[in-house]
Amino acid sequence: MPVCCIKHCTSRTSHNKTKNVKFFRFPKEAIIRQQWLKASQRTELNIKVDSAICSNHFDTDCFTMVWTKPRLKNVSAREMQRLKKGSIPTKMLILEKREEYQRVKKI
Repeated sequence: MPVCCIKHCTSRTSHNKTKNVKFFRFPKEAIIRQQWLKASQRTELNIKVDSAICSNHFDTDCFTMVWTKPRLKNVSAREMQRLKKGSIPTKMLILEKREEYQRVKKI
């Protein structure tokens, strides 16, 4: 289950409020990968194979709409949002930590 690896980002696939948010794994191309690591304030050592950054951190011009090829005869093609090659996250990279509510035990 993807979780955005930008520090203090609350985007998760299990939340309804992030239903339209897409998650993109770190690219394999070394130069672009280093730029993603710098933007996310991470290193190779503290990211996992399935680490991702959510679509909230990319400008709208980083995306393109692509028609899918139907895999089954009775399924029509759909238009999907894809990240353009070479895109780098630039939006909302420094987020403040939300204060969590502390539960107080009643005696």
